[in-house]
Amino acid sequence: KEYVDLIRPYRDQLAAYQGEIAGQLTTGRCLLINTASCRMDIKQENQRVQNLLERIAEPLNAYTFMYGDKYDLDYYLYAWRILMQNHPHDSICSCSHDDIYDEMMTRFQKSGNTAQALRDASLDYLAANTDTTSGADRNILVFSAEAGVGMTEIETKVDFPLGTTDMIHIEDMQGNIIPADIKALGRTFTYTLPDDRFRQPTFVDRFEVKMQLPADGFIGTRMFKAVPGAIDRKTTVTYENGILANERLRVEFNENGSFSVTDLATGRILGLCNIFEDVKDGGNTYNFEPVAGDIALLTDNAKAEYTVSVGAYGITVTASIKTERCDITAAVTLTEGSDRVDVKTTVDNHAEDHRIRALFYNDVKTDVVYAAGQFDLVERNIKPAETWINPFNTQRAEQFVQLNDARGGFICAHRGLNEYEILQDGRNTMALTLLRSVGEIGDWGDFPTPKAQ
Repeated sequence: KEYVDLIRPYRDQLAAYQGEIAGQLTTGRCLLINTASCRMDIKQENQRVQNLLERIAEPLNAYTFMYGDKYDLDYYLYAWRILMQNHPHDSICSCSHDDIYDEMMTRFQKSGNTAQALRDASLDYLAANTDTTSGADRNILVFSAEAGVGMTEIETKVDFPLGTTDMIHIEDMQGNIIPADIKALGRTFTYTLPDDRFRQPTFVDRFEVKMQLPADGFIGTRMFKAVPGAIDRKTTVTYENGILANERLRVEFNENGSFSVTDLATGRILGLCNIFEDVKDGGNTYNFEPVAGDIALLTDNAKAEYTVSVGAYGITVTASIKTERCDITAAVTLTEGSDRVDVKTTVDNHAEDHRIRALFYNDVKTDVVYAAGQFDLVERNIKPAETWINPFNTQRAEQFVQLNDARGGFICAHRGLNEYEILQDGRNTMALTLLRSVGEIGDWGDFPTPKAQ
């Protein structure tokens, strides 16, 4: 405040700058952008715990508080303070010693466990104060915390007394069958912790339930019934001759494990999604540095092995690819009524000092890219300023990266993958960094970081 007061008399003499103050008008050499891709497990843990606190536990407790529940302010402050101890820039950027990395993972666990306990306490209060007498012996109470749109997958477990049934199905309150993938987990130990007596151990028949529900802009509770007896329901999503399709999208798989997506309403095709690029990295926890003479390994000529899993409301096609540095498994899921393709990629890394990115060739005609930032949607030029001499233009993003043109657009929403680049290859190819393995901090001395590999 004192600084602002002192410079206010001189404001007419100062130039105005509009836009993101993140070095877009510099040479691009000293921005340390690639801290966004160092120690990806830290970035993903941070996203998980932040999301749990900000989007789930606190809104849920605010909701139950309006109906008489206590608000656990001290516990929330504890969870946030522990989480924010991981947020100093050298910590969350992960350009630190391995000992700091270890302590950060412990803090994420403490904060996350506290948030989970707070979430569960609010859910218990919600369930105890909801009339379930019109339901079944076992009910599933679903709480929607955000007025979103589209389809949402629900995962939970349902316990029945031993010997009651060997399989179940799910119905809504009107008796309509709800598509659900159900797995019998068999005899399982569990317990309750009553407020008025000692812990109560027991064994149950447990079932794992996954079902898909439309968000419908709804906030509040909905109840479903877990009913004994199997229902054999197959999805309306189809898969034939390498083509996966629902009412809105067609996904066509290629021999190399990549796929193209066609919007059935407009006919627009996004081609060659999920090609993997692997390059050597001579850099450190701060900066990616290409290795002289290195040639990028691309999976465009790979021979993927495919497996197909058909569920009650969707189909998953999994492509397995082996390279000389890693094994990559990409599980691509399309569900009924969904306007998005879900991809879960697993990398079994066998090498050090390299970077893996997923490439999405999209051919969206635009000069700008939109990236989710902290409380903002940032617009950036794809071609950097003339001052920019860095051969790369990697940038940061929070939840998603988006390209738009007159025909529509392409959005890549991600969880804890905070580095992207829009390649200047004439196709606006979006490169999303999945893994960057390095072994040294790279600041003012020689500080090995083997866990950053």
